[in-house]
Amino acid sequence: MLVLSRKIRQSLVIDINDPDIANKTVAEVFGSDPIVIALLSSGHSFARVGIKAPNGVRILRAELYEEEQAAQAHS
Repeated sequence: MLVLSRKIRQSLVIDINDPDIANKTVAEVFGSDPIVIALLSSGHSFARVGIKAPNGVRILRAELYEEEQAAQAHS
């Protein structure tokens, strides 16, 4: 399980556009394994989130995903 802390208004991205799974159907990607998201703890301005997903499903902090997209657009 991946565990991330997020502050208020920060996001996570669940990306299934990975080349390894891009040509697969939803059933092939997920099979019988759903994505599970658990709120593990919270404080005044943050939350700890646990995420369990099938192999090949990328989970990124939104700011990293946006940086990656910007780098790809400039190359």
